[in-house]
Amino acid sequence: MKNHKSINLMIYCFIVMIIGCTSPYLKQTTTIKNGGEQDKPEITEVPAQLNSSYAYKDEEDILEEILENYDQAVIARKEGYFGLAETKIENALILSQQVDLDKIEDESLVILFKEALISLAQENGKILSESLIIAEEDPMAWLEDVDIEQFRSGKWSDDELEDIVMKIATKCDIPIEFNKKVRNAIYLFQNGRRVEMAKWLKRSGRYIPMIHKIFAEVGIPQDMVYLSMIESGYNPRAFSRARAVGLWQFIYSTGKIYGLNRNQWIDERRDPVKSTIAAAKHLVDLYKISDDWNNVMAAYNCGARRIVSQLKKTENLEYWDMQLPRETRNYVPFFMAAVVISKAPEIFGFDNIEKDLPFEFD
Repeated sequence: MKNHKSINLMIYCFIVMIIGCTSPYLKQTTTIKNGGEQDKPEITEVPAQLNSSYAYKDEEDILEEILENYDQAVIARKEGYFGLAETKIENALILSQQVDLDKIEDESLVILFKEALISLAQENGKILSESLIIAEEDPMAWLEDVDIEQFRSGKWSDDELEDIVMKIATKCDIPIEFNKKVRNAIYLFQNGRRVEMAKWLKRSGRYIPMIHKIFAEVGIPQDMVYLSMIESGYNPRAFSRARAVGLWQFIYSTGKIYGLNRNQWIDERRDPVKSTIAAAKHLVDLYKISDDWNNVMAAYNCGARRIVSQLKKTENLEYWDMQLPRETRNYVPFFMAAVVISKAPEIFGFDNIEKDLPFEFD
């Protein structure tokens, strides 16, 4: 995610320059070369650069463009498209830099510019706070940050918990193992992240039937549906600090490879059906690299190159013995814990979870 604080600082500095300087208005001019009719600034991942080809008739046109970008930022934020919202705020800020308020004779127009700038700062603050709330629910952040050794004890002995897990494992179509890491992950979800797990279990009712159908069409084990729980908590609006997006947390480049389009109006990484189809294709490709689903999941998390490199050095190397980043070392234990709890939530104290109604799709 872009640095909201620096954007906010730019906006507030601009406001201070307008309101608080000796001169009542901003004393800054930007020379725009003359030219023919030009397109509006293109929406990109990075702030659009102030371009000498932008030509406007007068300050009222610029104000209209600023307010248009502001309105689009508000809509994008409310829909959860925080990256797009940021870009719209930045575009509006760059447009505002083309104006020398000291030369505007219409006092009411000056006031409107001031109000627009204040609104931009306030909206950017909302983008920051709301995107951080979503980030706090981001399971992938825990994978990197949490020390699951903190959660090594619970209500059962290791033998008792192993017995519970292995009984549930007989009902799974993907291998589930029991070891200290899986034990700790179970206790993390049951205790340290209990509120979040309850949310995910509720949300799972909306998306699991759709994911099951798409996975069945390409032969992916049905229980791989729980990978989306670990990726996003079944949240199509999920936006990670690594700028991964959607149910399956695609970064832009991977999403593009698997046919997910993104522009200033749409981001198909957030489309539950299209992103699940893309995830299915990606998982099938990774399975061609290794027919061990643990390795497939590790590759999904940290990239196929790292897994292939280790398999070349040691044939049939198991996931548990690989040298991996902490996030990836936690990834499969988290997945297995999510499968076990999702299969029998009542056993782990998640009683009376009312699951959301299934997502309808063609």
